[in-house]
Amino acid sequence: MLNCNVFSTWRRSLEFFQARSLKLFFLVSLKTYVRSLLFLLRYFWHLIFFVLGVHLCGYFESTFLYLFLNFSLFFVFLLVLRPSLENKSFMYFVNYLQKIGGFIIVNCSIVFFFLIYPFFANYLNFTSYFLKLSYFLFFGILIPATIVASLLFLEVRQSFKNIYFSVYRAFKMIFLFYPAFLILGLIGLCLNMTVIRYLSTLNILSFSVKTGMLDLFFESLKFIAVNLLRFFFLSVMTMYYLKIKHANYKQLF
Repeated sequence: MLNCNVFSTWRRSLEFFQARSLKLFFLVSLKTYVRSLLFLLRYFWHLIFFVLGVHLCGYFESTFLYLFLNFSLFFVFLLVLRPSLENKSFMYFVNYLQKIGGFIIVNCSIVFFFLIYPFFANYLNFTSYFLKLSYFLFFGILIPATIVASLLFLEVRQSFKNIYFSVYRAFKMIFLFYPAFLILGLIGLCLNMTVIRYLSTLNILSFSVKTGMLDLFFESLKFIAVNLLRFFFLSVMTMYYLKIKHANYKQLF
């Protein structure tokens, strides 16, 4: 019975990529993206420029600071994108700061689970081919898993019980709709890497005529483009998460 249910949800998850449903979903995600981006710029333009300034000053050489500031952007991006019955004013975001501790634990739990996988795979003595394939199939859902778990946690009160259930339900949702989450995760990763590589190429080609200001321009352009792309990807993942959650609430919860 479980196998039938899993294969049924896998099949339904692939139906999401049919042209008609995908077009409608893309338009809804794009509308959410634009509306949320305007809202983000209204309340958090200073945070974005602060992170950009830190990046341009070279302080991102500190791994801790780099992770902290990017994690802060991730937290803010999700708060802006997630639906809420509360009025999204500045105080809305201030009130959610109390959940930052649990938010960090949720994300660290997801990352830790993925970090121990190589030890598990080596223990099973996979051949080189199957080891690479398992890495591809497993780590392809790392980004979707962190997004889904974070969204689930932001909907509940902060407690260790809810942290556990957020992580558990995230993996349950990912497992039941694995093909779609894998494809979306790989698309997001490839788009991100493509934009970075393209902007880095422009940076290299302009090296012979580069001045200090031109260098600053390219670094700013790269930072803004990558984060706009990440924000759009988060918008797509948030909309897909809501679509799956509402259509399969009893099964997932």
